[in-house]
Amino acid sequence: MTRSGRNPGAGLDDPVPNLPPVLLPAGAKASDVDHVRFALGLRGYRMDQVDEVLDELRDQLIAREAEIEQLKRALELQGSPEVPAEPGKTGELGKPVEPVEPGKSEEPEPDA
Repeated sequence: MTRSGRNPGAGLDDPVPNLPPVLLPAGAKASDVDHVRFALGLRGYRMDQVDEVLDELRDQLIAREAEIEQLKRALELQGSPEVPAEPGKTGELGKPVEPVEPGKSEEPEPDA
């Protein structure tokens, strides 16, 4: 042991976090990226690189959200009867609207 009371072979103590992390919520939006915070750690990443990636992610989410809104408006202008705001919400006729898996048809298959 050293004078400080530490055992030199034991390694370093875990850093004490100063703030709890703030992570992305489910269904995150572009504005949520700006609120992300990470707990401090001894070994970490270069903050400038993390900031650059988070900025790019936010910008991509903004573009995607704008494209989705544009497509929804185009569908509404074409007279599409059901344009749900979110998967699982009810459509215009009160029937549940479920998301369609890629590669699957919305139409039921005919009986053989």
